[in-house]
Parts: sequence; structure tokens; C-alpha cells
Amino acid sequence: MLRLFNDNKPYVLFVLPFLLAGFYTYHFMVEGSGVSHPISMGLWGRLSLSEAVLPWWIGLGFLVHLVLIISLNFIFNEANFYERNNYLPSLLSMTLMVSIQGYFGFNALHLAFLGLLLCCHQMLKLDQNIRAEKYLFNAAFFYSLSVSFFPALIFGIPILYVLSFIFRPFSLREFIVFLLGPLVVFIYVVAYRAYFQYGGFWQDVQMTHRPFDAPPGAYILWALLGFILLLIFYTLSVKWNGYSNRTRKELQLLLGMLIGISACVTVNIPFTIGLLAMPISMIFTLSFLDKRIRSASSLLYYGLLVFIVVKFLLKT
Repeated sequence: MLRLFNDNKPYVLFVLPFLLAGFYTYHFMVEGSGVSHPISMGLWGRLSLSEAVLPWWIGLGFLVHLVLIISLNFIFNEANFYERNNYLPSLLSMTLMVSIQGYFGFNALHLAFLGLLLCCHQMLKLDQNIRAEKYLFNAAFFYSLSVSFFPALIFGIPILYVLSFIFRPFSLREFIVFLLGPLVVFIYVVAYRAYFQYGGFWQDVQMTHRPFDAPPGAYILWALLGFILLLIFYTLSVKWNGYSNRTRKELQLLLGMLIGISACVTVNIPFTIGLLAMPISMIFTLSFLDKRIRSASSLLYYGLLVFIVVKFLLKT
């Protein structure tokens, strides 16, 4: 399966719906609906769904999940991390996402992931030789949308602006335009909550927090992710000088986002791992492109697959 996606043939994307449907079918056969009530949508409130609506909500989650992983792959190929198109990021991100709890019904995690993905896309468009106001505003706006669904990300707003220095020097005009992005989202959130008379602001924020709860299976997942990160850093250390200057800047952006998102593990570990699927799947793909460590990368991926199967079967 890895060999199928580790290629430049776009038809493999048609395989993704069937693989994802297999994950969903297996999950619901073993665990049932697995959708918590009420569903937290971050600062946008909470949703309570009837049993009649639940299948449609799960179906929406399936479609959005599919759109997210294909869009991620499009961004990876557009950024030219590799000389040819490659479709491993979609497979890797899909597998990482389904390894966590709470991803099988449409919820705030899907929307926060979408915001980060669009933010990353805008940041990757930054260049020394073109005006950046539009891209910085869009990046800040999309990132702030993610914040509205997962407020713990708010501390990453200044980090995001610092990451723009990878591509461009400081500009007061660009900084002011950047600040408008979070401001616009803040106005929308306040207006929305005021119009629908939503109370309990801090209760909505706390619903996105998840107390530290580590079933036995969680330690295995963390260990696998730890080994994946070690392999990623090893790959970059070995191949860094072989990348073009532009590619090194793009990788620095992804590493910055990875480190920034990782800080949220103290608030909600499963949510954070879901968001980390975006930078990890892009950078981890590079490990499969190096023949010296391809076997180790494949072993970790299949280990993750086995973990998913056993996790749902044993409900750990």
C-alpha cells in the first residue's frame, strides 16, 4: 500500500475513500457511534444531535475528512518539497487522524485542522520578492479561525508572525495587516455569541480541554509518534544540505508549526495529535523518499496500522 501512494500517479487518490470507509466501518462495528454529546464547537457553542441526525453528521465528518487529506496532499505537491508529485501525505495524515478518539463524527477538530491547513497554504506563498500583506492577513485569519474552535492555539498567533520572518524581513505595514486577521475573527465570534445569546463563554472554552487520561493504548500511540518524530529529525539532519534554499525555508515553517501545536498537549492530547497530523504527514513523507531509512519508516507506519486495529478491538 505504501508503494502505491509513494508515487506520482494521481489515480491513487480514488483509493482513499475506500480506505477511509474501511476505517469508519471497522470503528463503528467495534465501538458503535463513538460520537460524544453535546459536541463542542469551541467558541461557537455546543451542538446536541438527535439520533436521526447522527448518521448524517457522521457522513459529513467522513466527507470533510476526505477533503482535508486530499487538500493537504495538494498543498504538499504545490510546495515542491519533492521534484515529483507524491501522494503519501494523504495516506499518512488519514492514518494519523483515525488513530485518535473523537475523529469519526464532524466536530471542531475538523474545522481547526482546516484552518491550520489554509493558514499553512498562505504562509507557503510568502516570498521575498512579492507583496505579502494579502498572504499574511489570510494566514492570520485562517489561524484565528482554528483558535475559535480550539482556543489553546491562541498563544501561537505571535509564533505564526515570527515564522513569517523565515521568508521576509519585518515590515510595520505587514504587521498591522497581520493583526487585522485575528481582529476580524474576534469580531465575528463576539457578534455570533451576542446574536444567539450564548452564555457560558468559559464553559465553552473548558469543553475543549480534556483532563489527562491515558488508557494503556495511549502510551503505545505516543511511543509510535515519538519514534516517527525521531525519524523525521534524523531524515532532516542527514538530507538538510541537499535541499534547496526554498525547501529549507518551507521545512522550517512546518517544524515551527509542529513545535507550536505540540505545546497544546497540556490542554487536550487527542485534539493536539489530530492537528499535528498536518505537519507530521508532510515531513514524514520525506523519510519514505530516502532509501536508507525507508524500511524503518514503513515499519513505523505498519506499526501504527496494527495499533489502530488492536486499539478498536480491545477498546484501549
